[in-house]
Amino acid sequence: MTSFPVGPFIISVGGIIVFLGILLASWVLIRTVRDEEVSLKFLSDHLPLFVVVPLFLGRFGAFLSLWKSVQLRLSEDIPTALSEMLRAFFYIGDGGIRADWALGGFFVVFFILAFWRKQKTFSWLDAFILPGVVISLFVSLGGYLSGWGYGRPSPEWLSFPFSVEYNLQD
Repeated sequence: MTSFPVGPFIISVGGIIVFLGILLASWVLIRTVRDEEVSLKFLSDHLPLFVVVPLFLGRFGAFLSLWKSVQLRLSEDIPTALSEMLRAFFYIGDGGIRADWALGGFFVVFFILAFWRKQKTFSWLDAFILPGVVISLFVSLGGYLSGWGYGRPSPEWLSFPFSVEYNLQD
């Protein structure tokens, strides 16, 4: 059972596991920040930047990964092609948001602001490492239990055969 209905919503077991991982990672981050003696006020002062820039870059990464399909829909007329590119970029359902690009955007904003505000950058990195490992573990476990990778080929950079066999029942 990888999902179950709750009223009009379909709840994924993997989504629940990821949510629990986010809660646990947040708790670990708050405790680690206290131990490293850095201020959470730094994050809260710049919250809009920490939200908007990662969302924009995450969507940009998804747009780039769908570029071939967008390119097929482009016409020769430049205004029509430009409007189609903007539609493909801002229509979130067309590929969602790439988490790796969003995370990269978060850390780009973080490093720029930490340098500018003269924060203890390495103390912050120490605070982020353990929650990052916790969330990676929960995302991997949730993805495995829900079969999120079912039917997808292994990545090209994976040089040895990792595979999971799902025995699906109708």
